[in-house]
Amino acid sequence: MKDRVVYLLGAGASAEAMPTVANFSDTLNKLLKDARKASLQGLSGANKVVEQLQDLRGLIEGYLSPDTLAAAIWQSAVDGNAALEELKRLSRGIAVYLATCQLKQGVDRRYLNLITALRFASESRQDLPHNVAVLTWNYDMNFESTMNRFYSTSHDCQRAVQHPVTGSLDPERFTLVKLNGSVVDGSSGLSVYDWIRNAENSEYGWYRWPSTIDHGMGIRFAWTDSNEDRRRIENAILAARNATVLVTIGYSFPDYNHETDERLIKAMAPTLQKIYVQDVSMDRAQANWQRLCFRSATVNENHNGSVRTARPVLVPDASTLLVPPEMYKR
Repeated sequence: MKDRVVYLLGAGASAEAMPTVANFSDTLNKLLKDARKASLQGLSGANKVVEQLQDLRGLIEGYLSPDTLAAAIWQSAVDGNAALEELKRLSRGIAVYLATCQLKQGVDRRYLNLITALRFASESRQDLPHNVAVLTWNYDMNFESTMNRFYSTSHDCQRAVQHPVTGSLDPERFTLVKLNGSVVDGSSGLSVYDWIRNAENSEYGWYRWPSTIDHGMGIRFAWTDSNEDRRRIENAILAARNATVLVTIGYSFPDYNHETDERLIKAMAPTLQKIYVQDVSMDRAQANWQRLCFRSATVNENHNGSVRTARPVLVPDASTLLVPPEMYKR
């Protein structure tokens, strides 16, 4: 029987193309400068990009990251509805920032290697393996942008990958769950694959095509516990069940994700046999492993199975996104 492989991705899995917390502000200022130049050329969408990026810069001033601000808004809220409106404002700014950043800086090249390896591991060597699920805390579109390079139409991409948001999940298909939502959620009438194809059509494609700024930005926060968030997390838990191999890449198990992480660990713990922890250095990999064990400790008090009994493999190199040998077992 094939191993079930579950990926859990953090910011380090997109770090070659997307800004980290350390250079978030510098990147934001560069993107604003570029958008202002486009605005001077009369591109209507650029005006909206400038407006959203300026708003984001004002919102996050004094905070380490947008995620930190989002958690602070929610935790300090007296009026839940008011907090949700503030989070919508923040999420729109983050989405515009990430979309602009990705279209300017390109895709993390490591996803080309990952998807090539995934296709090679599938029985047809054309599709993606049905025994693999990718659960990611990242909002960006690196995976989807790379898929467009392998498949000629958006329909083919959607056939290869199921994106369960509020619908049901088929555990026998390759699955991508974006735990905090995505830059583009498809509610504007276009799939994320179509959105990327349109936006990448020219140097200023994003600025010429601004409608998604007002409709279709899909960033959410798992801990807001809305109906949509609950359904997406339930699908992620279903995708994690029966996992025998867990691969974490660039993920530090931050405190504000602990409830969802613990539920995912609980779903995997009874069957998990091996855990790969990948990051840029051994110190980072060891720290991530220790935090994973800490998350596991609360799960194990009232649940059979333990992450601690699974064999850990620490990978202190992030030059490629890890593909475990278990992926190729027939």
